[in-house]
Amino acid sequence: MIKKFLRFKELTNFICDRNSDIEVFGMYGQSNLGDEAMKVAALKFLPAGRAMATVGNSRVSLLDELIQRKNRKTLLVAGGTLIHGGDTAWLDYVEHRANQDSRLVFLGTGISFLESQISQKSDAYMRWSALLSSADVVSLRGPLSCATADKMGADASQFGDFAFLHFDREIVFGNHNLRSDRIGLNIGECLGNQAQHEQLWACVLKKYSKLFYIEFFIVTPSDILSTLRVIKMVGLDKNQYTIHYCYDNPKKYMKQVSKLKFFIGLKLHAAGLAMVAGTPTLMFKYKEKASDFVEPIFMTHSLIELTISADELSSRFDDLLQNPDKYTNTKAIEGVFVDQKKIIDKLFIKKTNN
Repeated sequence: MIKKFLRFKELTNFICDRNSDIEVFGMYGQSNLGDEAMKVAALKFLPAGRAMATVGNSRVSLLDELIQRKNRKTLLVAGGTLIHGGDTAWLDYVEHRANQDSRLVFLGTGISFLESQISQKSDAYMRWSALLSSADVVSLRGPLSCATADKMGADASQFGDFAFLHFDREIVFGNHNLRSDRIGLNIGECLGNQAQHEQLWACVLKKYSKLFYIEFFIVTPSDILSTLRVIKMVGLDKNQYTIHYCYDNPKKYMKQVSKLKFFIGLKLHAAGLAMVAGTPTLMFKYKEKASDFVEPIFMTHSLIELTISADELSSRFDDLLQNPDKYTNTKAIEGVFVDQKKIIDKLFIKKTNN
């Protein structure tokens, strides 16, 4: 009840404040570190006092009607893979705002459609195509999303994932020789053969749990059962591991992973934020969005296919230990970070001041 009241108060303050004209839209409030990281980054770098994050749905509430009457100029779509052919709730909401003559800006989000949805020009595909074509700015996560946008008739550029806006040199720990004897892991639902995937983790961890203390990172509640099953399969004692629950504080998470020996993760932003923190990292390619994330920072060699064998994964672990510099690219990440800030400055700050 308290949370609902605070949310209502936040929305009404947004409506009443004439200076707050940017609505930041994404899949926020879902107990997902990646989505919350997008929101935190957007609000940090947008002009102070002008932006507020909202979560849309297909229903038009009384508050929506009130927001319509306010001079809210921009809907900034800044989140995960929001442009897709699945549940249309996000699509309904963006259409609703577009019909209110909001300026549409897409930054850092991804696109994901099945080939059949593209070839058959599904309803969602066509509706998103219309929105992208009419948007003021379309600057997406990576080259794969940009290529799909091109098929949809949109003029798209590459922004990079919003996670790169969390780059912080004070967090990056560059001396690999001084890293702790702890490794970080994120295990979750792989959208494939789950039992086989967990068995893969168990086989490799039976070896590495004898060499390192294990820190498991839960970045969304769906990671919990998978992690517990793997711990049970390996037979880890409680003094061999720690479980961290990290749903909404990207900076804290990055500090926790920054000095680990290395990190291996399934979820995009579990591994992605570890990369931004400068930790030698491997990322499972459980969706194409993993490639979209790493290509702008020249880290495609850090991806692991879901079909990898236990022996192959063990070899990748060994390579990660022997060649940590190979699995970090702080220079490229900082470069994307600087470019992203320039884009935001041009779109939302300098334009206003002129």
